[in-house]
Amino acid sequence: MSEYQNSIIIAANPDKVFDFVADMNNLPQYLPTVHNATLESQDRLRIQGEAAGHKYDDTGYFRANKESHKLEWGSDGESNYSGWLKVDQGEDTSSTNLSVHISCGESVKKPEGVDWDNVMNEGINKTLQSIKNLCEGHGGKVEPKAASQKSQQ
Repeated sequence: MSEYQNSIIIAANPDKVFDFVADMNNLPQYLPTVHNATLESQDRLRIQGEAAGHKYDDTGYFRANKESHKLEWGSDGESNYSGWLKVDQGEDTSSTNLSVHISCGESVKKPEGVDWDNVMNEGINKTLQSIKNLCEGHGGKVEPKAASQKSQQ
């Protein structure tokens, strides 16, 4: 299993940041590869997008725990793709330490000829930067290199 993690400081109240990331409707605004997210039932969603030039359409769980300021998600099937996002108060009540962790099982489909570790690390970094931009009110979603290069062709 491959593990990826990073964090960022956001100049915004932790409750505000958590409310933003926990709203499933906001996923396409901050997840670099996601184009569409649809709630299928209470904590079940369908997510569609494109990663490293390959389209995906997957279902899984998405759980938000307001008390612990933690999100957890995972895909259905045998891929063993899961992760968590944790919102903690920063040095004061107007800053947030946001951490993301992703686990990918060996059965996750990894496109041939793609540096998967680089793709995953870039995706986490772009996600964190997108959330920071949106919560601080200066910018929006940051697309991964693969997506921006494709759109320029």
